[in-house]
Amino acid sequence: MLLQTQQRVGCAKVPLICADAEQLPFIDNCVAGIVSNLALQWCANLDVMFSDVKRVLQPKGRFVFSTFGVSALHELKAAWAVVDDYPHVNEFCSLAEVSAKLQAAGFVDVRLEKRIYQSKYASVIELMRELKGIGAHNVSYQRNKALTSKGQIQAMCAAYPVDADGQITASFEIIYVQVRNEG
Repeated sequence: MLLQTQQRVGCAKVPLICADAEQLPFIDNCVAGIVSNLALQWCANLDVMFSDVKRVLQPKGRFVFSTFGVSALHELKAAWAVVDDYPHVNEFCSLAEVSAKLQAAGFVDVRLEKRIYQSKYASVIELMRELKGIGAHNVSYQRNKALTSKGQIQAMCAAYPVDADGQITASFEIIYVQVRNEG
């Protein structure tokens, strides 16, 4: 992603850093703003991550991000629930949970908005390939660590609703957030 960003920006002088969002490698109060697009939902502990972002932001610094909301991929979750009791799709936070975590971390001027987008796919396998292609993976500690069998995949695909055109729909709840560091 850093290489793609550098190519899009078109300037080799823009500093790009690859780091763990939950352990930012910056000194306190060193950046005026942080922007993240659909990455933070993969963090194991949003409370820790929000605290670390607050630590590195300058007073009145801005934090702007988007993240998946609680109903994202609910069709895929429901289809897997027919197969077994393991979580196959990450659990995402609700708008209220994200707001509460940001306020608990000490952010002010918390502004949130959610939207639901629906995408059509030729098959469940196409949806799963796209998710894998963007780096999405199940980070749940309760996930089944054994390999998923062909039969389980087939059962899940059979349980996924198909529309009259033979396509499936995947819903993506996106939460858009703007906050400010106090100060």
